[in-house]
Amino acid sequence: MSDAQKQDVLRLCRQREKRMLRSEKATLNSEWQQSSLFNDE
Repeated sequence: MSDAQKQDVLRLCRQREKRMLRSEKATLNSEWQQSSLFNDE
C-alpha cells in the first residue's frame, strides 16, 4: 500500500470510530432518560 492509501484507511477508521462513539452516547442518553422517568414515580 502507498502512504496515501494508508492515510485514507486511517481516516476511514477514525470516522467510523467517531460515528460509533456518537451512536453509543445517543443510546446511553435515551436509556438514561427512560430510567429517570421510572425513578420519578
